[in-house]
Amino acid sequence: MVAIQQGLMADGFEVSMAKLCRWFGVARRSVYYRPSKAPPKVKPELAEPIRVLIEAEPSFGYRTVAGTAVAALEQAQITRFGTLGRVEEPFLLRSDNGLVFTSRKYTRLVRSYGLKQEFITPHCPQRNGIVERVIRTLKEQCAHRHRFES
Repeated sequence: MVAIQQGLMADGFEVSMAKLCRWFGVARRSVYYRPSKAPPKVKPELAEPIRVLIEAEPSFGYRTVAGTAVAALEQAQITRFGTLGRVEEPFLLRSDNGLVFTSRKYTRLVRSYGLKQEFITPHCPQRNGIVERVIRTLKEQCAHRHRFES
């Protein structure tokens, strides 16, 4: 559109961008708007202590051990009970309503282990207090640049 506008201007015709967009039936914003997303900025001095913490204590972050929620659940069960399979006393698994936790494969696995699954209310992260508190503590410590020594 800009090239057309410049070509018309070179020929002596001054036409506004809004008018050109109306003539060609194009939304005005789609002509000159180019979305650009800056790459995430991760400061090594903030990320390194968290990486060390997760590597030192894998149960703190199952993502280092498992790539999927199913693998994370299996790893957690092995860590807690020493084996895979049905548990003697079912306990509650509370999670958000993410697609990973509501998938058929994951819910089928949870039921096969004899566990109970509970979902928090959407847009209410305070229902998952322990996890939210851990995340908040990490954010605060990163913001204040405390060392993760304990």
